[in-house]
Parts: sequence; C-alpha cells; structure tokens
Amino acid sequence: MISLIGVEKRASSTKVSAFGLREIRLLVKRGDYLVVSGEGSSSLLGLIGLLERADGGDVLIDGKSVIGLPEGERAALREELFGFVFGSALILPNCTARKNLEIPIRFARLPPRARRGRAMELLCKVGLADRSATPAASLSVVERRMLAIARGIANDPGYLLVDDPVGDLSPGDADLVRSLLMRLNAEGLAIIESSFAVEPPAGIPAFARRAVLSNGILIS
Repeated sequence: MISLIGVEKRASSTKVSAFGLREIRLLVKRGDYLVVSGEGSSSLLGLIGLLERADGGDVLIDGKSVIGLPEGERAALREELFGFVFGSALILPNCTARKNLEIPIRFARLPPRARRGRAMELLCKVGLADRSATPAASLSVVERRMLAIARGIANDPGYLLVDDPVGDLSPGDADLVRSLLMRLNAEGLAIIESSFAVEPPAGIPAFARRAVLSNGILIS
C-alpha cells in the first residue's frame, strides 16, 4: 500500500504550474485501478513510483516512510515494486521484441534460457508471440505500446505506472490497450495511469478510481 500524506512538489517557477503539487493526500492499494488526470498528473505518477522526491509531506510504502531514503534504497524499491510504461520511451528500436524484454529480465538474474522463456511468456500475454523476432522499429504504434507494457511487467511488479497509455492511439487500438490493462488488473496488478486532460480518458473501466488535479491540488 502506498500513502501520500500532505505531499508537495515545488514548481519550476514561483507560481503553481503544470508541475506544482500541493497537499496531496492519496492512498493506493495493491489491486487498485487508479486514473490520475489533470495538470501535474505525470509528476504525481513520478512521486508515487519514487522517480521524483517530494519537497514536503511524506510518502509511505506499507506503512514505512521512504521520503528520506538514500537513492540506492529507493532504486531497490522501484525495481522490486514498480513497473513503468512511458509510451515507447524505453523500447530499443533496433532490438527484436524478444530482446527488448530479455534486457530488463536480466536484472532478475535469470540464466539466459530462462530469460528467453520469460520473454516469450510475456509476448504471448500481450499478443505479440508471432512478432518476437521483429525489430521494434518495424512494429506498429499499438504493438510498440503492447511491448512497452510487457517490458513494464517483466519482473512481476505490484504496481504498473502508465503515462497516458492511449492518448496517441486510434479508438480501435486504444480498446486493445485498455483490454490488456484491465486483464492485468484482474490478475491482481495495480494499475496507475495518468492523463493530462481533466476529463476522464476514453474507455477507462467503470470500477476505476479517479484522482483529479487542478492547479496542483487534488480536487476529487
């Protein structure tokens, strides 16, 4: 469980901007589906996933404060608890789909044969088994998004943080991604997605919780 208690993040200027957060109070449990929308949603995602440090308040993971941990311990927690999907930013275009998954799996210290097996298991899960030998640069936009999600869950995180997963996709492709995220959530994975727009993203599940930001303040 992740608790944000009165968390603040300074903006780059003296005014509250798209990246300024004030007095954020939020609880995220394992198995949740949470949609964070509005100005500052990506920054809030970064605070939840320990990619950014809060300037005030406290962040608790399973009841223990992590705000003052040294970076090495924060990195270990990130690797253990979180998976990240930032569009296709972490995808290596010249590597095959399978190789793109074997690279993060290597950090789990599996032997090469086991890494290949795990990579194929993940490709099957996201519907890309027949594209395993295809360079990522040759995949379609939605296929690269599916590959990015597979990369995000490669090491069995408890929380998957997804930045605007469908904003640049066609309605049909967005439905495919939504279906995959909902299936992963049904298997027990917490999904935390962000969207810059205040309005709810198209196709979010009816059971999803929403956290809406306005001028850096959580309003719902």
